[in-house]
Amino acid sequence: MARSTPIPGAPAPSGHGAARVGACAGRLVAICTSAALLVPAVAAGAAPAAASAKRSENVARYERTLVAAGATSLDVPARLAWLDAQEAMRRGDADGAQRHLERAMDLAPRWPAPWFTLSGLKFRRLDPDALFYFVGGVRATLADFRAQSLAAVNAALMLVLLLCGVTAVAVLAFAVRYLPFAAYRLGEILEEHLHASWPRATALLLLLVPYALLPGLTPAWCLTIALTWVFMHRRERVFVVMLVLPWGILAATAPRIDRFAPAADPGSLAHRIARADAGPATPRAVRELAATRIEGLEADRDVALAVLHTRRGETDRAAALLLGAIARRGGDPVAYVDLGNVYYVEGAWTKAIEGYRKAVQLDPDDPVAQYNLAQAYIRALLLGESSRALRAAAAAGIEHVRAGLAAPVRDRLAILPRPYEPARLWRIVVAEGKAHPTTLLDPFVAVICGARARTAGWWMLGAVLLAVGLARWIPSRHLAFQCSNCGSLTSEATCSAERGPYLCAPCAAVIDGVTSDKVVEALLRQRRQKVIVRRRRLARLVTAWVPGMRDFYYARIGRGVFVASLATLSAAGLILRGAIVRDWSVPDTVTPAWALVVPAAGLALAWAMTVFSRHYHEVRNYRSPAFAVRARAPESAPPRRASA
Repeated sequence: MARSTPIPGAPAPSGHGAARVGACAGRLVAICTSAALLVPAVAAGAAPAAASAKRSENVARYERTLVAAGATSLDVPARLAWLDAQEAMRRGDADGAQRHLERAMDLAPRWPAPWFTLSGLKFRRLDPDALFYFVGGVRATLADFRAQSLAAVNAALMLVLLLCGVTAVAVLAFAVRYLPFAAYRLGEILEEHLHASWPRATALLLLLVPYALLPGLTPAWCLTIALTWVFMHRRERVFVVMLVLPWGILAATAPRIDRFAPAADPGSLAHRIARADAGPATPRAVRELAATRIEGLEADRDVALAVLHTRRGETDRAAALLLGAIARRGGDPVAYVDLGNVYYVEGAWTKAIEGYRKAVQLDPDDPVAQYNLAQAYIRALLLGESSRALRAAAAAGIEHVRAGLAAPVRDRLAILPRPYEPARLWRIVVAEGKAHPTTLLDPFVAVICGARARTAGWWMLGAVLLAVGLARWIPSRHLAFQCSNCGSLTSEATCSAERGPYLCAPCAAVIDGVTSDKVVEALLRQRRQKVIVRRRRLARLVTAWVPGMRDFYYARIGRGVFVASLATLSAAGLILRGAIVRDWSVPDTVTPAWALVVPAAGLALAWAMTVFSRHYHEVRNYRSPAFAVRARAPESAPPRRASA
């Protein structure tokens, strides 16, 4: 270490002074190091705070822009507040999430998402207010056309998906259970006429070829029912008929269901009218609505377009559109209320009163018409009439209408807009579906069934009718059945009936030459136990992969329907995150854990109910010779199909 050179003339530092200088130097180094570490950290912490403040300022400015443009529901700021609530919930800040959700409800009262989210948050905290917010979400759904259309489309598609899932599991179970019957008889024919070396394997492959050539649920259903109907038991046939009925109803009503296809299209006239009622009057909204031309719905389009022009201050254009709509279709209270609003904005109080009075004559229970009429009376200094109109508006539920407006807009409007009711928007959907036919179910069903909804339904119904005809035409002596002892497949050409019931060739070989009844019974029991144990193990292995398949295999129809339905809904919730058609106006967010855990638990439960099922009482398909049935007393004769 190099020594420091003393300054000439300077006094030499003492030992105590040198120690103090070293301590001061150490403190200075520590302070500089701490500053070097803290300054970037403080700057990094200040950057998100500054960004958050800037974001809040931008959102507030955008809210003022929407209010100035005439919006009555601030959807975008509400969705931003909902996203902030999601982020707060991921951080574990329940109070902050509640504040953001309450703000979202104030900005868009008719949007059900924050209501349901806050209900779930309250439920996790065991707060009794969870029920209140859940009911509020249901009411918001019932009052908003966009929420109704989204829920209706998802419910319809989910029901079709559920029907497809149950049908697929049933077809798979019946194919595994009864295709070997058809393959056994076909194998005998191949062996007899073609001398096939592997007759049963060849026959089974021949039966599976159409499944490979015609993929899809519809061909699989038709082939399986046509080939296995004659071997099914009564309860299985009843289930097949009950299962095909919804497909027949779907085929018959598919054209009517397709009329509601515009409800799933955000660009349809009904959705654009709904956005015009609640959204801002932007030039883009005016252009899109003016470009939508549906024959027979010009009046509804012009009324919604007039609302946008009124908010933009273009009252002359709005009045012309409303007068044209009234000329096309008189008796529309919405058009008269909007016309009164145009005259109110222009300051023509007398004309505004005339418009509102006409609307009240057409619909006396319209709270918006009564309230706006009262406001026009006040402007015209007709205070007595104004009091009566206000009382009528209160009785008709004007506060409920005001509660549906965004909080920044609620106290700012002198007169209220008259939006379209969801029922009227649904009528517009049906009319638009008739004028421009589109499909709602066909693209969805075609992916699963390999055919359109109408085609799939009629083909499945026709397959059942064909199977019933074949069952009456084919003699029972040409069909395979199960051995009365072990349940193995046999036929009248290969079985033995020397000892009463039909026995397969292996069972007959076991007791061949044995005369003692007790020995025969013991040998048959030994053979039966060995075959049944082997067949049960194979059935457990084959049916364990699909939930509900084992129940259908053993003819437990009710339990099979429940397990298959549970598995289908759980798998759909896990893959689709709870919705087939998602809300296009809500940005994608991180899926909450419960939305994955609940369907995963349902799928695991369905599989557990299938794998750990212990009821293996197989329903046999066997028969007894005619002479054996006649020789026995009626009460001792075994049934044609009985449990093993």
